[in-house]
Amino acid sequence: MKHYLATLYMLSMSSSILMASQTDFKEYDDIKKVKIISESSEIEITKSESGNNISRVEFTQDGSDPNSCHLTFTRNSDELIILSKKRETSGLSFCRVCKVNFRIYTPSSTDFEIEAGIGNLNMKGMLNSLYFKSGVGDVNLDYDALPETSKEIKLDIGKGNVTASFISKANLRAQVGMPPFFSRFYNEFTETTSDPLHYFVNGNMGWGSFDIKKKPQ
Repeated sequence: MKHYLATLYMLSMSSSILMASQTDFKEYDDIKKVKIISESSEIEITKSESGNNISRVEFTQDGSDPNSCHLTFTRNSDELIILSKKRETSGLSFCRVCKVNFRIYTPSSTDFEIEAGIGNLNMKGMLNSLYFKSGVGDVNLDYDALPETSKEIKLDIGKGNVTASFISKANLRAQVGMPPFFSRFYNEFTETTSDPLHYFVNGNMGWGSFDIKKKPQ
C-alpha cells in the first residue's frame, strides 16, 4: 500500500532543470488554481485564446548557472503548485541567484496565489481572484470584463508600484493600507455599496504607488 501511494505521488510531481535562457513548457487540463512560490521571477499571466480548459506554463531560467534552481510542478486535484528555489549545493551557493520567469496562458477563471521574494507581475484578460505577495516588485493588472461572482484581489508588497485597471462599469471597493510619507494611493472609482460587487481590492504597501484606474470603453 505504501509503495502504491508513493508511486501516485511521484506521478503527480515533476521537476525540471533548465539551461540558462532555455524555455520549456508544461500543460495541464482542468486546473482551477495555480500557486507559485519563487525566490525571484518575472510572471506574465494571460487568458488563453483556445477556448479549452488547458493551462500552459512556459518557464525560463534567467542566469548563467543551470544548476542554481530547483523547480518542481505538483498537481493536487485541480490545483497546480509551482515551487522555484535555490538548489542546495556545497561551496559558494549563497552567491547564486535563482530566477525563473513564467509566461502562463490559462482560462480566465483560474485563481492565482503567488509569493515571490523579488517579482514583477503582469496579468491581462482574467476574471479571477488573485493573491500576490512580494518583497520588491511591480504589478500591472488589466481586467477588461465583469465576473459572474465577486472576486478579491489581494496585494501585499514591500516596495513597488501597482497599476490595476478595470472596466469602467464595474462595482469596485478598495481597501489599501500604506504609510503616508512613502506611498501614494489613487482610485478613479467611486466607493460603492451597490450589488453585485464585482471586485474587492485589498492592498498593503510599504513604499511606492498604488493606482486603480478605469479602462476606457
